[in-house]
Amino acid sequence: MRFYEQVLGFVPIQRPSSFKFNGAWLYNYGIGIHLIENPSIDDFDTIVEQLPINPKDNHISFQCRDVGLVKEARRHGDEVRDGGGRR
Repeated sequence: MRFYEQVLGFVPIQRPSSFKFNGAWLYNYGIGIHLIENPSIDDFDTIVEQLPINPKDNHISFQCRDVGLVKEARRHGDEVRDGGGRR
């Protein structure tokens, strides 16, 4: 959670209490992220050989025009807004 909050600037929001599994919902920049906790890492296959990256596979990405600006803003605890402004 710290990565999403402190590095990316997302804010936790309330998620439905009816879910029977641990997780978190976060929101900022007009988008939401839903995290689901997997209690057993053994449920995942161990990667034995390096596979090529498939850009159509499930993933999340973040874009910015100036990565230096984003790093500097996050270092100072600022939020970077679309268009490059800081708050």
